[in-house]
Amino acid sequence: MSSKLNRAALALSRRGGPATVIHRFASSAKADHTVDLIVVGSGCAGLTAALVAAKQGLQVLVVEKSNFFGGTTAYSGGGAWIPTNKHQPAVGVVDDSRAKAETYLKSVLGADLYDPQLVDAFLSSGPRMVEWMEENTAVRFKPVLLPDYHEKKPGASAARTILTREFDASVLGRQRLRDLRYTLQGYHAFESMQADPSELGFLTHPFSTVGNFTATTRKFLRYVWDLVRYGKGSVTANGNALIARMIYSCTQNPQSITLWKNSPAVRTIFDADKGHVLGAVIKGKVRWASTAAEPGEWNLRTHLRAARPRRASATVPHFAIDRAKPGSIIVGPDGRRFENESLPYQEFIKKMHDMSMKRCFFIGDKTFVRRYGMGMALAGPLPIRHLVKRGYIIKANTIEELAAKIEVPPEVLRESVAAANERARTGVDNEYHRGETAYDQCYGDVTRGFKNPSLGPCETAPFYALPLHPGNVSTMHGVSVNENAQVLDEAGSRFRDCMPWDSIRIR
Repeated sequence: MSSKLNRAALALSRRGGPATVIHRFASSAKADHTVDLIVVGSGCAGLTAALVAAKQGLQVLVVEKSNFFGGTTAYSGGGAWIPTNKHQPAVGVVDDSRAKAETYLKSVLGADLYDPQLVDAFLSSGPRMVEWMEENTAVRFKPVLLPDYHEKKPGASAARTILTREFDASVLGRQRLRDLRYTLQGYHAFESMQADPSELGFLTHPFSTVGNFTATTRKFLRYVWDLVRYGKGSVTANGNALIARMIYSCTQNPQSITLWKNSPAVRTIFDADKGHVLGAVIKGKVRWASTAAEPGEWNLRTHLRAARPRRASATVPHFAIDRAKPGSIIVGPDGRRFENESLPYQEFIKKMHDMSMKRCFFIGDKTFVRRYGMGMALAGPLPIRHLVKRGYIIKANTIEELAAKIEVPPEVLRESVAAANERARTGVDNEYHRGETAYDQCYGDVTRGFKNPSLGPCETAPFYALPLHPGNVSTMHGVSVNENAQVLDEAGSRFRDCMPWDSIRIR
């Protein structure tokens, strides 16, 4: 998934016998029920494991640390990068192949990171996963004609990324719907009205046509009605839709899948004398639950830690939706551009790290902000005055005034904006080549009629600045695994019956 799970998904299985779940009250212990698989974490990876296991006839317990199901998947765009997936031909991509994908991964990863066995397992199982999920669960994917991030590398293609179709989560019922993790501010309007990428056209320009106004009004009225019935919007999109579809699939099989929230896994229970893991200690609101397994093939000894919960509106990822649009630039503390603003986020942030830059500034004018929005400042006609008042976004009547407020040299920022306006007129960025790749153009705006869909003027007051800071997209280090997703120890030997699903470290 495009948003990984930060070591929050771990599955503990018992081939040799069931795991007995015991609720511990003070010094007493009482057997409650038995399970075959314990899944720690409720992101897309953990829930996938639960659904597959249940389909195989296993009893599954999913434990979630927080008060909401979904993990960081619920925050995410919900995209999965799957070469040769079944949906590519629907958008005209018919020449992708396993060989091309291998070539691309070799080029991107390099000799030190490329592992033939892991890559082979990924390329073999990815397309099968897509087909299995759509045949056996409520998950439905859709193709998107997005180019690979490193499109100039050998083997690059398009439409390898698939997204999740929008989902009406009202079928979950009021309580389960409210159990879904709220998405990030950048992916919804008001408190919880989510928007699919396909809806951004009419939502950001509701008054441009009768059709746009009708569609926007219909969506807003549905949202108001949902607030009355459920206390939140029920139409989910992006990663939230993926989680909602998975939770719905779990609820359709209550005899096989049990979901616990507010139940962090604290540690495994290890019998040193017999050399077995007996289960996992799970802490609940009122009780401690020990999921204890009968002695068998276990030999894992570890502490289980899930990702820390955080406020949904605390940060907004600037992947490409706003910063790649025409009419904006990003400058460093010296007031100068330092990179192509439309680059994939990994490359852009790498440049910031290379320059030891802790903060930069996203600059746009009135036209830009009203048309595209800027972070949590959503596009017009939605108000942004409260964000200006809070200091989240800085507003000024002139470029010089804006420079003073963000403490960069006024004359330098003025020159940077003037140069941006000249590039908009010529359609050429000789310095950083913005808008020259298919990736840049994909996230630009071809409807504006500019010579370059990524370059536009920034000249209509008031002007705005949004501070940007390097952040984490995912945790790219964790336990080592083999091609069968089995955990490996320092010597390269596998731990039996323990499998992680998240961002893994490639050996």
